Amino acid sequence: MRHVTSILLIVMIAAQGFGLQTALAQNGEDVFVEALVDNPAPFVGQQITYIARFYRLQALADLSFPYTPPDFEGFWRVNIEPFPFTQTAQQLKGRQYIISEIRTALYATRPGEIIIGPAQIGLPEEVFQTGGRLNANMVSVQAQPLPGEAPPGFNGAVGQFEMSATLDRQSASVGEPIILRLFVNGTGNVEQLASPELPALDGMQVFVNPGSYTALQQNGRITGQRVYEWLLVFDRPGARTLPPVNLVYFDPDSLTYRTVSTTPVQIEITPGEGGAMALPPTEAVVEADRIRPLKPVVSPPARGSIDPNTVFWLLWLIPPFSAAASGIWMRRQQQRQRDRAKIRQKEALTRARQSLHKAAALPAEAAYRQITAAFWAYFGDKLDLSPGQQRLDDVQPVMAARDVPDAISAQVMLCLEQAAQGLYAPGGGVNVQRLAQQAAAALERLDAAWGTA
Repeated sequence: MRHVTSILLIVMIAAQGFGLQTALAQNGEDVFVEALVDNPAPFVGQQITYIARFYRLQALADLSFPYTPPDFEGFWRVNIEPFPFTQTAQQLKGRQYIISEIRTALYATRPGEIIIGPAQIGLPEEVFQTGGRLNANMVSVQAQPLPGEAPPGFNGAVGQFEMSATLDRQSASVGEPIILRLFVNGTGNVEQLASPELPALDGMQVFVNPGSYTALQQNGRITGQRVYEWLLVFDRPGARTLPPVNLVYFDPDSLTYRTVSTTPVQIEITPGEGGAMALPPTEAVVEADRIRPLKPVVSPPARGSIDPNTVFWLLWLIPPFSAAASGIWMRRQQQRQRDRAKIRQKEALTRARQSLHKAAALPAEAAYRQITAAFWAYFGDKLDLSPGQQRLDDVQPVMAARDVPDAISAQVMLCLEQAAQGLYAPGGGVNVQRLAQQAAAALERLDAAWGTA
């Protein structure tokens, strides 16, 4: 889906941008656009900002000019929703212009030169007769590989990060889960951080819960928070120490690799109610195993001894008993159906993630089909529907009915339409691996925001 927003902008290098706007202003343009990036030579994975600026005469300030961003091939992008565009007034060559600006956070996914295509502004017919589109300049970014040899434990985190951990309790019984939450905050691509590795402890089982991601804009930069969650279950009592969890990252400001860690935590595991599990005393076992004497069997009644009146009333009781049994059976079937629906809803995100993970390794056409199928399967699991009962037009109303924020809804629809574009318009420039990552992130945000309406 092409992302469209009213009144705005576009991006490029500051010096080039100034020269562009001056030249266009000298030529008396009523409307023009420019584009630049705040850092044309970032490291791979380092956050940069793409800035799109849209200039229009003061007299055109009340008109709507739809904006279409570039596809940002070669980058992972984060749009701040709603778009934080700013508007200022500036006089150029004796003419008063209104300047609208939109910013997008980008993270290069590979080293080398990456060309950002032109952003576009739609021109309304009433101003430029037949209308059309106005293209911004293209922007060149020279992404650098990370320097030196990365230390052990480095998984591609680039930026500045802080990390903390909490437990919902520091004591529990054997078999009782403890919830561990890990909070990672930073200016890097927090949304795509790999899950930190938990240290292994003898007798501890680990179960992964869905996490969450939020993003904020601070002074023109994206600051993200990722929350990871695990269930820890211990199979024996005793005092335990949960070792530190480490995150190794590259700091582009200091050009060094750094490590941030949590502090060790003491955990007390108790045997639970009734004390430690133990075998019952020997005498009790013997008593339980003794052979008990057989009870005497009552002789069956002689034939013909049943009272006919008894048979009559028994026959009258068969219909109500049958109806009661049928009702119980139907209620049990309905309960089983509800249980199956709950299980489908609970496992919807996990199944979709697995499907998207497989998609990243498939050939292009099969991958686009797999990504689309992952979304349909997710909605089918959430709504207890079969894939054949779903249509693209139904997706947005379903999300709206469950109070899903517009930003998340737009991200889901964008992924679905990009998959369709890649499937039905070969050579459309849709990157399979990047789209699978975006789809996984969109479903994580959707699952966290899914309501109960």
